[in-house]
Amino acid sequence: MGFLSILKRVGSVLKAGGAIGAEIAGLPFVANILSASKAGFVTGKVLGELDDLAGIIATVETIGQIQGSTGAEKLALAAPLVETALIQWASSSMPGHELKDKTKAAAAARQITSSLADFMNSWG
Repeated sequence: MGFLSILKRVGSVLKAGGAIGAEIAGLPFVANILSASKAGFVTGKVLGELDDLAGIIATVETIGQIQGSTGAEKLALAAPLVETALIQWASSSMPGHELKDKTKAAAAARQITSSLADFMNSWG
């Protein structure tokens, strides 16, 4: 069997249900999603993590304005910082799993950074 991402494994196991579902539910991020009693905790945690990423973007924006940087230059500075934060999140939320495709992760972090900056810029 070829490479199967953690999301595909989680989805297929949850779809199938059964005893294996309990194993997958043991992953912290899945357990938090599945536990309705933790809805407030999950919301707070997600907002906190988004605050961390938004803080990186806001800091880079401030530095970029001081230096007269272009949007592309600010993205090039912010994306690796966001990538590091995402890797730290993934390492603690998906124990026993490791980063398999660094290039794909870097590209995704760049897209997340760009999209979050676009979202933040859409507010007046």
